[in-house]
Amino acid sequence: MKRLLERLKKDRERMLHSIEHYTVTTKDGWPIHLLRRRPAKTKTGSPLLLIHGFGQNRYTWEPPASNFAPWFALQGIDTWIVELRGSGRSKKPSMRYDWTFEDFLTKDLPAAVEHIRQLTGGRRIFMCGHSLGGTLIYCYAALRGRDLRGFISLGGPVIYGRNALAMKVGGVYASLPEAFGLKPVVEYLPFFPLQQMGHVAVLGYPFLSTPFEPLIPLHPWHRKNVSAHRIIPRILLGFEKVSRKLAAQLVMWVSREGLFSYDLKTNYLKFLPRIKTPCLLIAGDVDRLAPPASIEPAFEAIKSKDKTFVILSPKKHKTHWGHLDLTMGKNCETVLFPLLLNWIVNH
Repeated sequence: MKRLLERLKKDRERMLHSIEHYTVTTKDGWPIHLLRRRPAKTKTGSPLLLIHGFGQNRYTWEPPASNFAPWFALQGIDTWIVELRGSGRSKKPSMRYDWTFEDFLTKDLPAAVEHIRQLTGGRRIFMCGHSLGGTLIYCYAALRGRDLRGFISLGGPVIYGRNALAMKVGGVYASLPEAFGLKPVVEYLPFFPLQQMGHVAVLGYPFLSTPFEPLIPLHPWHRKNVSAHRIIPRILLGFEKVSRKLAAQLVMWVSREGLFSYDLKTNYLKFLPRIKTPCLLIAGDVDRLAPPASIEPAFEAIKSKDKTFVILSPKKHKTHWGHLDLTMGKNCETVLFPLLLNWIVNH
């Protein structure tokens, strides 16, 4: 009976929205994968584009790791997911792990947005990004805000030096070779092994989900807000090998306290005051990868008259919130998703 009910539920969901896949090609010839969950009846005229973070892919938003994209599609939101180059289905048969943040910003995202707007009548879109995806949206909104009706950042940091002590120390250590005219340590690797680090984290899951978690630097979730059936697939399916240049770029951001281009000629932080787009910034109160203090400078810099900063906490949002739980936490469907949906519909 239970299996029958589950099958009927899935059949109902398929009737309410369809799943489509697209491949768009960037101006430098990279194939970028887009997944669309198209509702039978839309609640808003503008589509929603979801953007994953550092070394992640579509499983930031998709089952079995997360129910984010299906939930919004079932609420009548035309929901899209982009997998940035090197992630998920946006891979090449043979890749050199040498892309940078600029490739995401000036090539991948513009190609994805143009394709989505072509298929949806040229409407301006909503964007929602997690972690580095949120940081990417700040920069995109500053440079190409005309494409956007509004955006949401889930744990999207800009300055790590205020509270993320472990991140700061790691960034300074990794950038020490620069003092001798050398590249950061990570640039001498074939790739940054985030995927392999994730596998180790899964082996240590029982320890990572104990009251000792506050003692673990950069712990990526709050144990009371995640379940094993979500977090383990999230790590095993959702973590990728990362470009060594992108990893080095993040090291520079941490050590220099800015959002610098790979060649260090541009600090994107200086462009944030250009943002006039409505925006909602979300932070988890116990997020150790992107604590509220690393997101607050973005909120302060943005000049939009319609901007909101929410720190999720037990007092108003049921429990403490970490980093990965911002897209797949136990309380997302009852607390966070309705908050985001209400903001989108009102805009």
